[in-house]
Amino acid sequence: MRDKTDSSPTIFDKSAFQKRCVYDKELEHTILYGSMEDLQLQIDTLKQNFAEGDYHSLARNAHALKGTSGNLSALRLYASAEQLEAATKGFQKKGGPTDSKPKETEIRKEHVEHVDQLIKLTEKQFIEYNNLIQTEYPPESE
Repeated sequence: MRDKTDSSPTIFDKSAFQKRCVYDKELEHTILYGSMEDLQLQIDTLKQNFAEGDYHSLARNAHALKGTSGNLSALRLYASAEQLEAATKGFQKKGGPTDSKPKETEIRKEHVEHVDQLIKLTEKQFIEYNNLIQTEYPPESE
């Protein structure tokens, strides 16, 4: 639940996800648990791109995470991935080819720190989403 004064999106729009899965509980469970490892890998890749200064890949991978989280109805994760994607587009050279990487000196320190904070927020949103899914859809016992 969220506070009615809170303007941030919910962590997970369960009803939208159920509709997307045609109300098939087994399909919902399979998709959610099948996607957790992929989401973690996407978060790890974002952190690696940032550490390497590969801002073009960071923008592309933030876009991919945005798509994945949108399909999973992970609304807060989607919102933070969207913010990260927008922020990393600022690293692209103006007038240059889209695959060019700007030099470190061309990137303002404040912008780099902002992107770092957005990556941390995105990881936090993933953890919250994962915890909620574990509660809403308990793992099946084998």
